[in-house]
Amino acid sequence: MRLNRRARARTACLLGGVLWAAPAFPVAAQELTYFEGATNSIDSPLKLKGESYAWKVEYRQGLGELFEFSYSWLNEGHVTAHHRDGSSLQLWARETIFDRRLSLALGAGAVGAGLYVAVDKRRNTASGGSAETLAGMVTPSVSYRFAEHWHARFSWNRAVTTYDRDTEVRQIGVGYRF
Repeated sequence: MRLNRRARARTACLLGGVLWAAPAFPVAAQELTYFEGATNSIDSPLKLKGESYAWKVEYRQGLGELFEFSYSWLNEGHVTAHHRDGSSLQLWARETIFDRRLSLALGAGAVGAGLYVAVDKRRNTASGGSAETLAGMVTPSVSYRFAEHWHARFSWNRAVTTYDRDTEVRQIGVGYRF
């Protein structure tokens, strides 16, 4: 996948900001999770619907006992006339139960923060190339720790845009806690 210069700069700024701000917070465990699943396109100005595969790589950093943030790369697959993928940054609230084996979390980010910056390679534009999409994203997730450092996680992303098609992405993944 080729990102245009503007998308590469935004992604670098988001990652740089995360790495710069991380030492300011009490350090909790970090997690790296790989997901696979399905994308479902929902009502949009184009009135097109579609389903496709999806995958995501997510890094989460704890911010104390109840909060964490994540940086991820989400590929929404090949929905009719679209191939959208990009980076996202989310703030999470979480609760652990059952001897800290089960975790329920809700992550969100606002469009104003430029939270989900995606490049749509198939979208028709005046230049005939790709177009950037900014979207807000809300993600509930459930994690189960099945070994000391390993977990399984189910997540459901809802990306909402003002001028492009909205999507739902359901994924299951496996991850490692450092």
